[in-house]
Amino acid sequence: MQAVVFSRVGEMAVTEVPTPSPGAGEVLVRVEAAGICGTDTHIFSGKYAATYPLIPGHEYSGTVVELGPGVTDLQVGDLVSADPNITCGKCHYCRRGKDHLCLNLQALGVTRAGGFAEFSVVPATHAYRLPPGMTAEEGALIEPLACALHGRQMGGVQPGDTVMILGGGTMGGLLMQLARASGAANVVVAEPIACRRQALESLGADVTFDPREQDPVEAIRAVDEEGADVVYEAAGLPHTAQLAASLAKKGGTVVFFGCVEPEYDIAVNPALINERELTIRGSFNNPFTHAAAVALAASGRVKLAPFVSHRFSLADFPRAFDYFGAPESYKLVILPHG
Repeated sequence: MQAVVFSRVGEMAVTEVPTPSPGAGEVLVRVEAAGICGTDTHIFSGKYAATYPLIPGHEYSGTVVELGPGVTDLQVGDLVSADPNITCGKCHYCRRGKDHLCLNLQALGVTRAGGFAEFSVVPATHAYRLPPGMTAEEGALIEPLACALHGRQMGGVQPGDTVMILGGGTMGGLLMQLARASGAANVVVAEPIACRRQALESLGADVTFDPREQDPVEAIRAVDEEGADVVYEAAGLPHTAQLAASLAKKGGTVVFFGCVEPEYDIAVNPALINERELTIRGSFNNPFTHAAAVALAASGRVKLAPFVSHRFSLADFPRAFDYFGAPESYKLVILPHG
């Protein structure tokens, strides 16, 4: 089969590799759609730990074409979304219900072959059947939605809240929709790219603004004079991470959702956190949220299709990879079979 292979840090090729066979408890999936994520770029540059050589891609869906021994709850022909995170079930964190913090975490597209290929082996326990009417492209966005659902949980958005989201990319847009679905009275998004602001307004954002033209503190206080009940840093940038706590009202929560590169630090003002009694939280992976993400997307309460802006063939992966992050783009999707 054809697959993208990261042979080592900074080296990639679209090449022919053996088609895998499913083992016990696994299924072979014909990959229909796979999304490019910022984590993929970090793996390529060596800023995210991975196992090389690697077939990357952890946001994907596909059709089951072969069942491994012992698989009884899926059928050939099922369209499924892959949950890439595989935990051990034995370590300190797994035994305390925090599987996503597993000490022995493996992941499709990170430590195991992933979805930038014509076919992929997926544990049957991590292949979620998609309902009729859901497209493969929407299925490829279930994993990002599942991560955003955990972010919503970490933020604890309540009915009537004011929510501030720094960054209006795909993840910021999903967090925005989840905040609305949770009953937030005001959802404000800071995003410098005009087409993204327009898209988010059409999906339900109450206020969007360009943070290069309007001070974020002024922008949030024009909506709620006390600030935001929940602030999501979803841009993954040092300067937005530095800004986040200043946007929260007393008793508010700040969630570091975006992936700021690990070499960056920010200054923390303990007096600000103490006097405002702020809660500062992280949000990592998608613990037990994949099924809920499928159900939410199927209900139509969260829309996924508007985030797919560009489609590429597998052969065009290097061009797509270079295009990632372009101002006019949202989610870039690889279609391995056409």
